[in-house]
Amino acid sequence: MAEQASSGLYCEVCGIDVKQDNELKRFGKFFCSKEHMEMYVNAKQRELGARERRRFRGC
Repeated sequence: MAEQASSGLYCEVCGIDVKQDNELKRFGKFFCSKEHMEMYVNAKQRELGARERRRFRGC
């Protein structure tokens, strides 16, 4: 059985090998499914929101 060459691109959530022509891409990152793409986007939004709250928290 012949091995397939790795694209070197991996899903940011689960690490599975994805194809470069995959259209599931956000923030320059590739994903294996819409669910994983949405999970990553939601986590990024939470991270950015927390960063903004810390920035405006005051002394």
